[in-house]
Amino acid sequence: MNAFTSVRSKLLLVLAVSLTAVTVVNVGMSAYLASRQGDADARTRLAQHLLELQDELQRARQDLGEVARHTASDEKNLSDLATVYSEEHALDRRYDAVREQALRFQKTASVDRLRLVAGTARLTSLAVYVDGALSHYVAADEAGLAVRNDSGRAVVHLGTGQGDRPWLDGRPVPIGHPSAAPVAIRLADATRATAQFLFPTDREMELRVVVPIQAVTRPSFDAVVAEHLSIATQAPAVGADAGDGSATRTIGAFVFSRRFGTAFLDRLAERSGVLPAVLSPDGTRRLELIPMQLPAKSTDGSLDGPGDGGVRLQRVDLPADSYYQATRRWRQDPESLLILGAALSTAATVAGVRRTVGLGLGDHARGDGVR
Repeated sequence: MNAFTSVRSKLLLVLAVSLTAVTVVNVGMSAYLASRQGDADARTRLAQHLLELQDELQRARQDLGEVARHTASDEKNLSDLATVYSEEHALDRRYDAVREQALRFQKTASVDRLRLVAGTARLTSLAVYVDGALSHYVAADEAGLAVRNDSGRAVVHLGTGQGDRPWLDGRPVPIGHPSAAPVAIRLADATRATAQFLFPTDREMELRVVVPIQAVTRPSFDAVVAEHLSIATQAPAVGADAGDGSATRTIGAFVFSRRFGTAFLDRLAERSGVLPAVLSPDGTRRLELIPMQLPAKSTDGSLDGPGDGGVRLQRVDLPADSYYQATRRWRQDPESLLILGAALSTAATVAGVRRTVGLGLGDHARGDGVR
């Protein structure tokens, strides 16, 4: 009887040890498979999200580009620009208070038309430039005109825009003062339409479309007349004739702006569960929900890792959590480059995979038991 009990105890001990060993191996295998599968799943999911983020930005770029082309080709807007261009040149030659007043009315009429465009297209701002200098603009909650007064050039903020003398709604702010306007006072020379993503302020990205306008200009008494206005191209405008002093030149531009903040990223994150980010090519300016780690820089200052279109995956430990992070270059055109980023919680990703792996191993074990 004692011998039987001893044998049974030994068998139970062997069975317990075997079960423990199987459990340890099962847990270890699950952890190994979960880690390997987590890396693979994270790469697949993040790569897919980077493509979706690129598509989202590309659609925004195309939509704003279409609005810009339609607005800059509108006959009334081009007529306004031609008048403003001619009057600005006349006032540069000889200041006249009556002419200045008429020019302000003309700019105000243009502002009223552009307000509709800005509101419908949900623009942050829409500005008009003449010879590289700000003429007038519409912003989210204000509008303004560049004017001349006794102390020089200034910007007048329009209030409601109603009444016979709408510029009296605001006090002239000298050009160059930080509060003069929410848009640039001067615009760099542009010879063709461009669409770029920029980073004007911290945690904010701006899609800016610049549409330069060319015209045939010719002298006429004390002014310069602009005719045959169109979106600027490399080809001379129809109607230019050097014999009468006319010439084809860029006379102004329309600048369309739409800004993106963290609310834009939050919306994408809620939809996909992935934390998106957009960074400048050097990584110093960024729109992100968590700090993104970029690939190391090579000796020439460029970023290491895959070239345009390639995805670089890495694990990054942050104080709050550990993340899978992926980055990818996106070149919109030869002169415009962005870095797109996406992140997933490492713990959440591995936990999801571990549940899947655990279920798979459990099903396999049950299958062996049945056989």
